[in-house]
Amino acid sequence: MPCFHRTLAPIIASLAFSDDVGYNDDAVLLQRRSLVPKFVFVHIAKTAGTSFQVDGGSLVQPAMEFFHNGEACFDVTETLLPNATYAVLFRSPVPHILSQFLHCKEFVLPAAGFCKSFAEGDVYEGFDRWVAYFEKLRGKPHPTDFEGLRKEAFNCYNPWNMQTRYFAQQTDQEIGTHEWHCHVTLNSYEPSAERAKRILTERVHFLGISDMYTETLCLLHFLMHNDVPHTCSCGGPGPLKEMSHDDHGLPEHGVDELPRHLHEQLSEFVQEDIRLYAFALDRFEAELRRASKSTGVQMVCEDRFKELRAEIVRVQSFQSN
Repeated sequence: MPCFHRTLAPIIASLAFSDDVGYNDDAVLLQRRSLVPKFVFVHIAKTAGTSFQVDGGSLVQPAMEFFHNGEACFDVTETLLPNATYAVLFRSPVPHILSQFLHCKEFVLPAAGFCKSFAEGDVYEGFDRWVAYFEKLRGKPHPTDFEGLRKEAFNCYNPWNMQTRYFAQQTDQEIGTHEWHCHVTLNSYEPSAERAKRILTERVHFLGISDMYTETLCLLHFLMHNDVPHTCSCGGPGPLKEMSHDDHGLPEHGVDELPRHLHEQLSEFVQEDIRLYAFALDRFEAELRRASKSTGVQMVCEDRFKELRAEIVRVQSFQSN
């Protein structure tokens, strides 16, 4: 039976939001165990979400409706689609920023005269200027209207702690609520990772890691069906015969090719994101280990977790210098 997919659009601009986060530690386990038949994917841009809509949607229980939230922040999503089974994917923060730039370079930056297109120059041409531009914006006054904020970010992404903003920031009613409000800054370049952690712990049922995409799908299979196929063993192809892969037409790229000074600059952009990512990775590993123990299928690839944690340490080492 095919899943029923819906998109959260349009986002309504007149909604009211409460400052009361509603934390209740006693309800955490109950809320995370009690799935409701409305699966809502909170899509953080550039975290393999387009692929997950297809692959994750094929794994949810047949009785569940699968909703894509239109890349809106969590506060908007939870207001428009309350009482749902919420899911999200996180990504290693520095590669996440590079992916944001390349997406903007593919679609808007050359037309704005900011850099050359991929056909005209090097893949990374313009990245250093893009990073320097957003670095200079920190601490400066920003536009107070939606169009101004979009223009400030070249009608594309603002890279400052984007993943944390999706869960920590609250919507500015004067600007309005729509799918763009997490791509640009409204409240702070340095939102609270602690607030985001609390929301993830209390209100998000499924958390995946796009850097471990196959394992993420296996864990989702376990959450939905309480078992996994043997193909979910470490190094296996996962629970699907074929996985979706949407790279949006971007060229091959990697952060290892970036010079040291850019890594140092980027570490400043992700001070909150790297803390949130470390938290997400810990939770993901713990749940994957429990699922492996429950099913007898060893899904944990130890070396991969070591690699991702080494990247966290590397980013944090730049921040401490």
